Amino acid sequence: MSITIKVLNSMLDFSIRSLNTYVTALTEADISSEVLTGRKPINFSEATAASIIGDSVEDLVIPEGTTVTHLAVFDSEQDGELLCIVELENSETFSNEGSLSVKELKIALV
Repeated sequence: MSITIKVLNSMLDFSIRSLNTYVTALTEADISSEVLTGRKPINFSEATAASIIGDSVEDLVIPEGTTVTHLAVFDSEQDGELLCIVELENSETFSNEGSLSVKELKIALV
């Protein structure tokens, strides 16, 4: 059985785009490594080609000495359900406190 791209797009629009979503930084692929400086709202475009693209409304604040390896998307600003974890192509180490702009975060089903 195969699922059409139209169905996959509908799944993404329903499960991600229709919710209030928030992005946060992680130091590894586990939510216990969340950088606890506050989740930021992220807006997703309409799904196409079984993927959806999101841009954060505000930059994430990253403390000094932190290496960010992944981003996580939640359905709540605090607690809530984890929707997905996305590995960064290149991890980023912050020798000083800084900010991380989340642009074109892609979630793909295929």
